[in-house]
Amino acid sequence: MIKSRLGDLATIKHGIEVDKPQKVEDFSIMLCHVGDVGEADTRKVVSTPSGTQLGYAFPLTSLRAGTGIAEGWGSRFAEVGFRKLVSLDNIDRYSLVRATADLRNGEFFVDELFSDEHVMFVFSDDGLRKAGLTLESLHLSLLEQNIHEVERFGLDFVKGDVTIEDQHINLRVPAALDIQDVAIFCKLIRQADNEQNSVGSFLIYYQLIEYCIDRIFQIEIKELPKLEVDTWTLKERLSDITNEVGRIGKLDQHYLSKNVRRSKFTDLKQECLQILASAGDPQEADITWYKALYKVRNMVVHNQMRFHRHAGKVELSAANKALRAACTEALFSFSPKSS
Repeated sequence: MIKSRLGDLATIKHGIEVDKPQKVEDFSIMLCHVGDVGEADTRKVVSTPSGTQLGYAFPLTSLRAGTGIAEGWGSRFAEVGFRKLVSLDNIDRYSLVRATADLRNGEFFVDELFSDEHVMFVFSDDGLRKAGLTLESLHLSLLEQNIHEVERFGLDFVKGDVTIEDQHINLRVPAALDIQDVAIFCKLIRQADNEQNSVGSFLIYYQLIEYCIDRIFQIEIKELPKLEVDTWTLKERLSDITNEVGRIGKLDQHYLSKNVRRSKFTDLKQECLQILASAGDPQEADITWYKALYKVRNMVVHNQMRFHRHAGKVELSAANKALRAACTEALFSFSPKSS
């Protein structure tokens, strides 16, 4: 029963059977879009590679009859998530019902109150702590997997496109990132994902690489006075760290953790080579991914006439998808101590 200062408003129903209700204060919920889901598509959410269980993702349609929700902890998570979701604040924020009069004395299943396209993520706060995930970094981990949180009713949101592995949604823990910057990364990724202009998306995603190489510049420039080298070698080192493509090379060679998925950068290189070839600037196959990327970046920033001269042949959407994957890979694998 949803209550207000004016009395009872409406009854919100579910079909979950639970043996041991949990305390709502021990859990966090998010309403997200993961892509096309059916009512039986409940998934466990785990951190990788540790395998720590973080919670569950429940299609809202699954809550009608508990379809696909396992007994025990599955049903407990679903029931406590239901109770947290159907608050007045969340109804005001997310609900399809926009007037109090339309709620009064009504009976609704939760997928009638909220969009049946959405998925309710329910996280154990204890599980998040064990995995080393703050709520801020959790948002970034979801975005890396193309899981988009719904912000408010009526606002456009990006359709999710999560990859399901072994029937689980696997979330990675971001690397050594300044906590105050994580919210900025989330904002930039959402902005780029929502950007209608592919050039705009490219430039926003590229800022994630720029963050890493700016950190590298700060680290390397502090090391220069400690070097016992001749002036010519010192000049070369200084030139190397003030050169942007050189810093991306340092990122690739010295500042990524050992578990980095290098296939993401290989995919980006292939997309960049395709763009350069279509624009009349073919490159040798052995060019590094970061040099190919920087050439495309320069074309996007300084010579957009090529896009117009080769209308229909030079297109950024596939490259943007690869750039997004490579940039988030760099963020999640960035390790200032790797050098």
